[in-house]
Amino acid sequence: MSSTILNSDSYLIPTFHYYRPFNFTSSSKEKFTDNDWGTTDDKAIVDSEFDQVKTWATNNNVPIFLGEFSADNVCGYNYVKGKCGNFGGPDKASRIAYHEYLAEAAISRGFSFAAWDAGDKAEKTVYKVTDRTWVEEIKNVLLGTSVSTCINNELIKNTDIECGANHIWHLFTQNNAVASLTEATPNNSKNNKSLNVNVTNAGNSFNEVILKNSTINNDTFSNKTIEVSVFAKASTPQQQFKFRIKTISNGVATFNASNSFSVSSTNFEQYKFNFTIPSNTTSIEFQVLCGKISGEYYFDDFSIQGKVLSVENVSSAKNIFKTYPNPVNQYLNVESSKKIKKIILYTINNKHFELEILHNRIDLTKFNTGVYFLRTFFEDNTFNHSKIAIN
Repeated sequence: MSSTILNSDSYLIPTFHYYRPFNFTSSSKEKFTDNDWGTTDDKAIVDSEFDQVKTWATNNNVPIFLGEFSADNVCGYNYVKGKCGNFGGPDKASRIAYHEYLAEAAISRGFSFAAWDAGDKAEKTVYKVTDRTWVEEIKNVLLGTSVSTCINNELIKNTDIECGANHIWHLFTQNNAVASLTEATPNNSKNNKSLNVNVTNAGNSFNEVILKNSTINNDTFSNKTIEVSVFAKASTPQQQFKFRIKTISNGVATFNASNSFSVSSTNFEQYKFNFTIPSNTTSIEFQVLCGKISGEYYFDDFSIQGKVLSVENVSSAKNIFKTYPNPVNQYLNVESSKKIKKIILYTINNKHFELEILHNRIDLTKFNTGVYFLRTFFEDNTFNHSKIAIN
């Protein structure tokens, strides 16, 4: 574009799109096969090409709009069908790192930007139009909200509330119930941050005030038994709450609620509920019901235990790779039927560390609280991806 055109109109804003390398950003397609991104060389290419744009913009005295960029969904996941694609796709850590790095690369050079998103029916998804929810980890890195500040597991996001009371969690009321969701005051918090559900006008049933977490679309949870737990207390001794799991199985929504729990009004105590996920489940949503009795409810440190979190099939039922517990406090236990060559731990910002295994345990005490990704390499040249939360 000639400088004559640019100088003729002071309101022109040049724009460019960026999907390089296609072998990664379109890896849910059969002909593109690179599922990981984030090496020093990968980032250097982005920096070099963005610097070319920046130099051109400076020389021509114009602003820049990065109009599109994105990478395919993890494993080629289709949110409508609720399953991974036939040809795989980016691994989760790489998809997060790609969006985060490009957003920061644009911001640091003064470019405005828009990430490409075509909803839940497309191969590149940030906002799921059907149920009005986000692919949270991508939204967070695009907006500069680090997902490593709070703990997420496969079924519950922001489990420790360290990303704030209104991050992922939201409150639904019906009929005549009135309630609000805020962050608990310091004297009513278990840790740095806790949820405060203040029911000022109770209803006739528990489900008239519903505390909801994110809807998780995944077809691998069917028939697995999990244990849900939370630390809770209340403002009065008569208050009660229930856990509830909403699942979509064969296109039909079902609800499974626990018995009611009487909540301590003095100290945080742990409450647990065992639940078996129905067959053919494609999505699952975790809920807390507290609409029957007025008062303030305080919740913190939600967790999920069970096979859904610990077992990763490497290639078949005979080749099992297992890490536990998750979340982990100090030591991560490792079990594998195959000989491990090395395990690499990645941060959300794609820093990586090779871990040492001693007596089938890994010492993680030097790492900060947050979400991390493991890449385990085996002697037979296969590898495994998994996610852990350090608490």
